[in-house]
Amino acid sequence: MGPVGIHITQLWRKIAENQEFFVIRLRDQETGKEIEVATNNAALSAAEVSDIYRKRWAIELFFKWLKQNLKMRRMLGFSENAVQLQIWISLIFYLLLWRMYAIAKEKASGFLEFLRHFRSRLLLPES
Repeated sequence: MGPVGIHITQLWRKIAENQEFFVIRLRDQETGKEIEVATNNAALSAAEVSDIYRKRWAIELFFKWLKQNLKMRRMLGFSENAVQLQIWISLIFYLLLWRMYAIAKEKASGFLEFLRHFRSRLLLPES
């Protein structure tokens, strides 16, 4: 089914006064579930809209993972550089913690004791 032109009703007037949107119905080939995506770009094909939506959804899931697993509650900066730096630093921190946890599991001491040992070694002055 192709795009269907719709006119924004009073419900959406505060958001988009008299704009025309196109609704594209997408079906997940694995689950068979259908969703409808609205766009105001009539030049895009249904396949292009589907691809853009899929990529955007992957980004949303990535940020959800960052918030849940790395406790990143808000972005400290909003420029492209600031966002990239915060993401890279968070991922590096996560990988370091993951590696520390893997090492701690190999030893019988446990993760908290490993962290204490690591912190004490980290704070020792160089000799």
